[in-house]
Formats: sequence, C-alpha cells, structure tokens
Amino acid sequence: MDFLRRLFSLKRTKMVDEAAYNHIPTPMGRSVLHFVVVAIIASLLVGILQSIPIFIYLMTDKGILKSITVYLYGDGTMEDYANAVELAIFNIPPWVQVASLFISSAYVLVAIFYCKKYEKRGISSMGIRKNGFLPEFLIGYLIGAGMLVASLLFAYATRGVDILWSSISFEPIIILFFLAFIFQAFGEEMLFRGYFMTSVARDYRPAVAVAVSSVAFSLMHLGNSGVGILSILNTFLMGFFLGAYVFKRGSIVGATAIHAAWNFVQGNVFGVSVSGMNVMPSVIKVTPINNLALLSGGTYGIEGGLCATVIIIIATVLLLLTKTKNTEISDFEVNF
Repeated sequence: MDFLRRLFSLKRTKMVDEAAYNHIPTPMGRSVLHFVVVAIIASLLVGILQSIPIFIYLMTDKGILKSITVYLYGDGTMEDYANAVELAIFNIPPWVQVASLFISSAYVLVAIFYCKKYEKRGISSMGIRKNGFLPEFLIGYLIGAGMLVASLLFAYATRGVDILWSSISFEPIIILFFLAFIFQAFGEEMLFRGYFMTSVARDYRPAVAVAVSSVAFSLMHLGNSGVGILSILNTFLMGFFLGAYVFKRGSIVGATAIHAAWNFVQGNVFGVSVSGMNVMPSVIKVTPINNLALLSGGTYGIEGGLCATVIIIIATVLLLLTKTKNTEISDFEVNF
C-alpha cells in the first residue's frame, strides 16, 4: 500500500502557497477559460513576431522572387507562385528556425504579465528559484538527454530507426540551437507549468493540476506536422512527467532543462524532427523506417512513437517514487 500511495501522490509545494496568497477559490471552468484567453493572446504574439524572420527569408529567397517576377509579367500562374512558397517554407534555413525558437520565449512575457496583473503573484510563485539554479538545471538536462537517448536506442534496437554513423559532422549554428531550445522550453514551461498548473493547484490537488495542464500542453501540439493519436498521448505523458517534476523539485528550472534537452538532443544531435518541425542541422543523422512509424514516430519525431511512450512511462513511475524536495514541501493540503 505504501508503494501505491507514493506512486500516485504528489505533495503541494511552497510555490503554490505563494501563488495562493490572498487568493479567492476559483472554479476549474473559470481557471481553464482564463488560460485559454491567455494562451490565445500569447500564441498570437509569438506568431506575429515569428512571421518577421519568415517574411525576411521569403522576400530574399531567389526562387520566390523569380516566381513573383514571372507571375507579375504574366508568364506564370498563381499555382507556380504557391508551389515556390511551399517549397521555400519546407526548406526554411537554420537561422530562421533559431530565430523562431528564441522568439517563442515570448510566452514568458504574457504569462508573467497575467500573473502579476490579474492574479497578483510574483515570478517566485511560478517556480523561479535562484538557490541551486545550476545544479537543478544540469541534473534536469542530463535526465532529458538520457530519456531521449534511451527512446532512440530503443527504436534503433527494434529497427524503428536507422542511425547513419558515417554522417557525423558539426555546424557552429548548432550552438545557437542549444541556447534557442532553452529559451523555447522556458517559454512553454512558464505558460503551462509556472502559470496554469500552479493556478489550478491553488484549489485542487497537485495530481489534478498536473493532469489538467498536461491536457492543455498536448492540445497545443494538435496543429503540428505529422501529428497523430500516439504523438498527442506521448505529449500528454511528457507534460505529466514535467508537471510532476516541478512538484517534486518545487521549481520549473529542472523541468525547463529536461524539456530543452529532449528537443535539442532529438533535433540537433540526432537530426530527428522535433514535434513535426523540419529537420535541423545535426551531429548525427537518424532516419525513421517508414513501415515502422509506430515505433519511430515517423515525421513527427521519436516522441510520436511507442518507444518514447515506454521510456516516458518508466521515467514517470521512477520520478513518482522519489521524495519531494524537503525544503519546498508546503505546510498545507488541499482535499479536492
């Protein structure tokens, strides 16, 4: 019984206490509605900002400029122009991808503004902790990288992917991707875990808050290329793992590192699509075996396959069996 109790219980942490200071209990429906509005505003802001580097690229791409010229002089068709744009977008250069990842951290601005302006709480209640920042980050990064490597090796062992060892190379821009994925992960963690999950946890048990925020996290990926039922399930499971990790450690530092490591190692170390994103410069090239997409995740990336499902579940069980960081355990409990 003690095993089951430890497996399925998460403790309320001090970051939730800080968020709950002077808080009036809020129905779940209202909290979700508020989040939907905040998420839409944040997505619009990020989308507008990300369109800037994409626009610059499209307006300087020789193929598109040529198609525009041909179309304006009546020697081409609108279909030719549309095909040129589609081809250009499919082959977006690395600098545009890097810029887009950095820009996606703008989620942070909207999340912090909402929490400060409307929920009257500071960033410490969103899981930002200065003490022990570096160890928390490094441990989290190793966990995230280890989970991704384990998923990939599992897929390789079951012949879901093929690793092209002879393709090993390094491009300097990979360093920028390393930093960009940290910014991108921080933006999403602050929105989904730092803000939304913590807001729900003020009135409900941690496990409920983790589950609700994980549903929102998985739904955000519905529009990604190559998405499917299994990829959405895995995204939910990964969101649950990250949310549980936040409660176990009392901050989002480690969860941000896990998130960033998973994406970076997947995309820029092994050259696998990241949640449907175009393949980026990588150290090693890994290709999915088409007829075994159920294992490899296909065009969505390794996180869309069964191999990742198994690894994430194992990691979550092991995490839930660990003790919560003693200095972050709350003195209060919520019984809902």
